[in-house]
Amino acid sequence: MRLRRTANRKRAGPGQRDPDRTRAEVLSAARQEFARLGLAGARVDEIVRIAGVSKQVIYYHFSSKDELFKAALLSSYDEILANNLEYLRKAPGGSPERRLRNLIVHLFDRIGSHREVISLIVEENRYRGQHLRHSTLPYLSSKPIVEHLEEILREGAASALFKPGIDARQIFLDIFSMCLFYFTNLYTVSAVIGADLSAANEIRRRRDHIVHSVMSSLSPGC
Repeated sequence: MRLRRTANRKRAGPGQRDPDRTRAEVLSAARQEFARLGLAGARVDEIVRIAGVSKQVIYYHFSSKDELFKAALLSSYDEILANNLEYLRKAPGGSPERRLRNLIVHLFDRIGSHREVISLIVEENRYRGQHLRHSTLPYLSSKPIVEHLEEILREGAASALFKPGIDARQIFLDIFSMCLFYFTNLYTVSAVIGADLSAANEIRRRRDHIVHSVMSSLSPGC
């Protein structure tokens, strides 16, 4: 049996590419190019060059540049879902306040370190979400975090740490919007307020402020 499997591998030939690996390499290259130049500006020739494949390989896996963009975008949501599930597996326990602070810091840091993914999401807004219209993946990618947030808010309200009846989706939108705005408008807002918001100390300051703002908004005294 072992000899038969070895023979099959040999027949595949050393030059033959693994289709799944090739597709992943193409998507990685596509994400870089679409994040850099958008759907309209990205060139398939450049994606071919980055991925180290032929144009035929690209069109074997994807029927058009538009379909390639859609696949690259959805692969970003796949990554978000995987990251969210990984966070929940490892998330530290403690009081609802501590867990909420950890979650806000995690979301802020992850958005800051995955600018390519954020650029693709921002680009899709230019197309009014048309590439996501028939996919449940974006919703499924955020669902675990929203459910985790619901649990934190429920426990916090039960122990009188947070106001009762807070909508977890709205708090998630607050957190996500503040984090996203900071990194997508980093350079223009730096010019507006006269400070380099890309500096590490400014990033830490903004993260701390977002944590404080969200926590304060949930306080029973507000």
